[in-house]
Amino acid sequence: MKTFYYTLLISLTLLSFASCNTARVACTEVDKFQSRAGILNVPNFTQGDIFMIDTLAKRGDYLMHIDILDNELSISPKIDSTEILTNTSFSIAFEGAIEKASQSVKVDASNKIKNNTTFFMTNHFRKNIKTPSTKINDNQVVKELSTISLSNSNIVFGMVTGIVYADDFEFRVKKSIQAGGKSNVIKSGKFKINVNYECEGSVVVDAKNGGIFFKVTVFEYDKSKNKLIARTGFDLSKYELVGAK
Repeated sequence: MKTFYYTLLISLTLLSFASCNTARVACTEVDKFQSRAGILNVPNFTQGDIFMIDTLAKRGDYLMHIDILDNELSISPKIDSTEILTNTSFSIAFEGAIEKASQSVKVDASNKIKNNTTFFMTNHFRKNIKTPSTKINDNQVVKELSTISLSNSNIVFGMVTGIVYADDFEFRVKKSIQAGGKSNVIKSGKFKINVNYECEGSVVVDAKNGGIFFKVTVFEYDKSKNKLIARTGFDLSKYELVGAK
């Protein structure tokens, strides 16, 4: 009889390890989220928006908009679904039996979430400006931007040249044990952990109409040529970008 109760106790203990464990995941820098698809469109940019970037202050402020005609855009074919690894920051809180787990188990679970969180989009496509250099080098635009550049050598200019639109998006754990629907499950030690993303509530974007991601081409003014030249290798991940009010 004692053997039976010991076996039952062990079984119940193992069951508690395998269920009722939750990791609540919040995004701490959702506006800095970048991927191969672009930057999350929290500022609500559109193609043709131009902002000035202060390379010292690490800030980009909306400046003006250039009208872009439909025939000046290229549109990619729709893709049913895409999973993109993220590189944003997360705040993770554990609930359930895993709270009493060893620190190494909780660190392992946190790392699995941080390193395997993906951004999942459905029915998405991209609109790109075909010739951004031609648009930004309009005489009137050059006149205005050159005046700003000559007054402050730390200023370059970002032009929103691409927007990704999607029917829907969600955060997921890559290669998770799917329990149906949007459920995400990881395993760490003896624990199976339901990953509950609270990030989606902080991503205030209109993925379908306003666009979920934007891409930027950075230009700097060349005084000798009196034109704006595209600058490569510019990383906006550490910049605060502010859209139009």
